[in-house]
Amino acid sequence: MPITRRFGCCLDDLRGLTCWLGINSLKAVGRVESFLADERMERRLAAVLAADVAGYSLLMGRDEEGTLTQLKAFRKTLVDPTIAAHRGRIVKTTGDGMLVEFASAVDAARCAVEIQRRVAAKNVDVPQQAKVEFRIGIHVGDIIFDNNDIFGDGGEYRGPAGGYRRARRHLHFR
Repeated sequence: MPITRRFGCCLDDLRGLTCWLGINSLKAVGRVESFLADERMERRLAAVLAADVAGYSLLMGRDEEGTLTQLKAFRKTLVDPTIAAHRGRIVKTTGDGMLVEFASAVDAARCAVEIQRRVAAKNVDVPQQAKVEFRIGIHVGDIIFDNNDIFGDGGEYRGPAGGYRRARRHLHFR
């Protein structure tokens, strides 16, 4: 864990601390600065929504073209506009899954509920074995933003096996 996160301080605080402790040498401050130079990544508190399609492999096994067509239609007409309306930003997509960053946990939760309600309404007349249903989880925590990707204490939001499973434990909508 980085020293700045462990102690909740910044470089200026550490400079002041070294002076207060009487370690007022350039050598000590230089060591602190070089230690923290690698820690200057963009960090922020965010709500990360992780979503994927429940039973996607089974759906694709039954009807690849139909499933993909339905998924693309949901994304274009329902999911993506709902995310935008709730001030979310799609960070990445992975076939049937996606990671979305929100500045507000409330916006993320409202977005998830609206997506689930709208998908359920669209699926009313669809046979159970052909329904595209989303699993959505939300994790709120400190993230590192790096090259348009996000990493953080919610399980490195990298894919269904890691980030999605961890996020679903926090909040799961059906």
